Amino acid sequence: MNELDAILDGDFVVALAQVTPLRGVVLAPVNSLGWDADSRTFAFTSDLAAFRKLRRLERNPRVTVVFHAREHGTARGEDFVLVQGEASFSWHPNRDELRPFYRRPGTALGPDNLGGPLWNWWLGPFFWDRVVVRVKAHRVVAFPDRSCSGSAAVFGPPAPSRPPESQKSPANGTGPRVALGRVIKGLRPKPHRLLGWVGADGYPMVVPVRSVEQAADRLTLTTPAGLVPDGARRAGLTGHAFTAGTLGQSQVVLTGWLENDGATVRYAPHTRFAYRIPPSRWPWRIVLGAATRIGLERARRDGVPSLAPRRLGRSVAE
Repeated sequence: MNELDAILDGDFVVALAQVTPLRGVVLAPVNSLGWDADSRTFAFTSDLAAFRKLRRLERNPRVTVVFHAREHGTARGEDFVLVQGEASFSWHPNRDELRPFYRRPGTALGPDNLGGPLWNWWLGPFFWDRVVVRVKAHRVVAFPDRSCSGSAAVFGPPAPSRPPESQKSPANGTGPRVALGRVIKGLRPKPHRLLGWVGADGYPMVVPVRSVEQAADRLTLTTPAGLVPDGARRAGLTGHAFTAGTLGQSQVVLTGWLENDGATVRYAPHTRFAYRIPPSRWPWRIVLGAATRIGLERARRDGVPSLAPRRLGRSVAE
């Protein structure tokens, strides 16, 4: 595990796969806070503006963290690694827990170099209204290359030998509900594309997607041979890119319906969320500050406990 430990601690951006109430998967990138090899625990941060992500963790703590991107971190190697485990967190932010994240190698902007009192106030909620999420590893699945073409090494309990059963079709049908051309346009340029579904033991399983094409009313996905289970089920599909320190970001997050007849993997997107932030400090500051404040207002209305009573704002400086 020593070489894997370096990857688990050194990747700057990873993907979090969560289970939805209807046994689908949502995949989204998150910033790493590091891996503790002794306790087999991985940590990342999530701002309270992304409260829906945290609500999903409350309902179902079984997650998979995907180590698939070596850019701008300290890890090396071609391994594609999944950490399957249980997530835990407190709704109440703790600055002492958060400070180590802002000192990690590769961080482009931290609360100490924002550019003055105005930016301190504007970005204070982004940096400090967030929590640390810890994932206690149940199983680590490590493929020797990022195409997942080789045999995986498993550390921990063996993965289920049986594939997950097919799911019942959605009441609104299995066809696409998002324009396929728009989805392909968003996914194709992304260097990282991932597909995830719920495995037989309840943990998400995630594989890379080499290519995305349109065939009739579905997307066809090129995935590693033998890893996507036959049958039909809800699944998540995402594509993302990032620059140093995640100053520039581009992301497409999809949920939808996955079908595999043993020869072709097809996907029908049902929901789509996408955004892009140019790799510049000005857009990063403006967009992240605004998005965080809007998200926090929604979180307050949703009853997130640490956000009541309402606060008008504060400086990053203590």
